[in-house]
Amino acid sequence: MFYTGVTLDRLAERRSDSEFIARRLDDPSTRFLPVWRGRNLISSTHDIPDPGFITAEVAADLLVDTETPVLLGTAEGRTYFALDLSRLEDPTALPALAGRGRFENLRDLAGDLSQDDSALLAFARGMLLWHESHGFCPNCGGPTRHRSAGHSRKCDACGKAQYPRIDPAVIMLVRRGDLCLLGHNQKRPARWFSSLAGFVETGESLEEAVAREVLEEAGLVTTEVSYFASQPWPFPSSLMLGFYAECPEGKSVPDMEEIVETRWFTLDDMRDHEKIGIRLPPPDSMARRLIANWIKEMG
Repeated sequence: MFYTGVTLDRLAERRSDSEFIARRLDDPSTRFLPVWRGRNLISSTHDIPDPGFITAEVAADLLVDTETPVLLGTAEGRTYFALDLSRLEDPTALPALAGRGRFENLRDLAGDLSQDDSALLAFARGMLLWHESHGFCPNCGGPTRHRSAGHSRKCDACGKAQYPRIDPAVIMLVRRGDLCLLGHNQKRPARWFSSLAGFVETGESLEEAVAREVLEEAGLVTTEVSYFASQPWPFPSSLMLGFYAECPEGKSVPDMEEIVETRWFTLDDMRDHEKIGIRLPPPDSMARRLIANWIKEMG
């Protein structure tokens, strides 16, 4: 599962220790992960994409006029921070970053990065996007400041604290015997089919959210919901919760707002989707993992 499984001690107990953070920021072994406007620095020194880590010495010139980098944690004795360079028009033009790589969309690299690297880059991206969108207090409108090594923000005016927000979303593969239901969202390219999905609403369980979304988007009533897996999805701040939903009967009717076509597919259809001209979601997505696991289980 992409963006999961990072072998990182997140050091939650050290985030408020300013002396510890200062020492880690200056440590020669520390590595910084630059992020620019939602894009991660990817190294150009290898044929296979790698994270564009930089040292404390290189980062020193980039830390001017910026908030303290966000502490991500430690792995194998090395500390990692996320460094936001979004204020710069073109950070790769700076001498400190010249020739070190390109800022790329993480999703464009699906399958090319190791699981550990993809999870670490996703963590850095998600944290910095949260900071970018929470510079002001939702309580009084006053400016907020970085606290706890980047894991909270506090309002200068009223003192209200904010913490990184996660938006839970359910995504489900609807099954009927040896058939599965996929839908085409009007925002996607032609003949792109995927699992149904939607955000969890206030006051409902995950299972209730699955049943509601299937009914709203496909007009079908589900009889059983079973959990599959979860996946961080920092695009920008979701947590994808994967399920299988059983639907033994009923005609599928798309809502024609988001989903403009629904279709039942056989196991052979999914195995040979390219032959029948169907596009499936990319391999880094929960939707693709649900489909792949269903194919494996059906044998």
